[in-house]
Amino acid sequence: MVRRMCGRERIWLLRACVRIGLGLVASIGASGCASGGSSVDAADEMGGPPTPDLATAGAVDLAASPADLADADSDVNILPGDTVLRVHYPRNDARYSKVSVRGDGFGLSWTTGRAMTKVSDGLFQAKVRGVTAAIEWKPLLDDTTWSRGRNFVVQPGQTLDVYPHFVTAKGRYLRIDAVRSALLGNSRGVWLYLPPSFDENPEARYPVLYMHDGQNLFDPRYAFGGRTWQVSQTLDAGIDALDAADGLPEVVVIGPENTDRRVYEYTPSKSSEPLYRDSGGGDLYLRFLVEELLPQMTNLEAPVKLKGRLLSDASKTTLAGSSLGGLITAYAGVKKPDVFGRVGIFSPSTWWDNLFIISAVTASTTKPMRVYVDSGNAGGGSGDDWRNTASLAQTYRDLGFRDGVNLQYVLEPGGAHNEDAWARRLPAALRFLLAGL
Repeated sequence: MVRRMCGRERIWLLRACVRIGLGLVASIGASGCASGGSSVDAADEMGGPPTPDLATAGAVDLAASPADLADADSDVNILPGDTVLRVHYPRNDARYSKVSVRGDGFGLSWTTGRAMTKVSDGLFQAKVRGVTAAIEWKPLLDDTTWSRGRNFVVQPGQTLDVYPHFVTAKGRYLRIDAVRSALLGNSRGVWLYLPPSFDENPEARYPVLYMHDGQNLFDPRYAFGGRTWQVSQTLDAGIDALDAADGLPEVVVIGPENTDRRVYEYTPSKSSEPLYRDSGGGDLYLRFLVEELLPQMTNLEAPVKLKGRLLSDASKTTLAGSSLGGLITAYAGVKKPDVFGRVGIFSPSTWWDNLFIISAVTASTTKPMRVYVDSGNAGGGSGDDWRNTASLAQTYRDLGFRDGVNLQYVLEPGGAHNEDAWARRLPAALRFLLAGL
């Protein structure tokens, strides 16, 4: 008579199978314990925790996936030094049943896909061994539909989680009416741009780009003079760019509109000029952004759910604006770099209050991590304050900022002080500001 194996023997043999890569576990799983014995937990049976070989299987259930555990090359058996690709894509679409990966070497190919292992609902994984250089790669649905946009890059030994989109080409924007500020005692509309993957991949989370003068960003019907910054067009093109040099990361844009007290809200000091007697509310406006708007957007449930979708640390939060909006952005870089780690200063009103902003930046003890400054030199009534803005850029250099590293200064020949000029300079500005996100 052949005796069937029970708890202790099954565990020892299972571990032997994992180590030597034999395909015996399926048959072990089919064997039952003798004479109706109760089920036994492996750790209790062996008197201790699992061996390292079994512990590397992570959350994979032993009884549910014995074949995977028996295969040392399985995507779920991760060893030190393995390079791991993890694709999060929870879309429940009957047209797509599997995810594969293609790439440039170390067992990956751009011509033939390798199936990824479904670890759980919405999570697919593949490991690559022996990696000695960075790998460019992309996931595909059913090995036919490529993820959109630039290639992903993984470093040797890195575990990289990505949240791709495959079928949505463009983001969308919308306006929220009447966002109230108790600090400022007023209300304003707030514009949102949601990137292409936002609806397609609800597990994705995003850096945030805050931009002043929100009514001028997207819709010509609301914009000053009917001209916009073309923010959605710029981001859609950059997100979908195949050339890494033209690429932009996916971000959520939040654009609070200005109000009839724009001069007051966007100026950091009280002017002595009668024309600007209602000025100097910049600190209160920054409090509105940090204490009221950011928490409202972070917890927003309707008309679109932003709660749980935004990355809030300063390194992933950018603030940008032009003219007086550029002035208050530079001031935020002085006062709130712990909130806005990246600042985009377009055609700033550097002249304000006898070059107040240059003095403020010079005296600052904390700094943003990345600064973009620009202007045009068209001259005349439509020109920028380009000479003083060049001095502002030099002030950042004097503080230790380095051109092309954490500072970019642009002077556009013939550039005027209007939305067309800012829209023209926006793609390159965002490539610098959002680098590394």
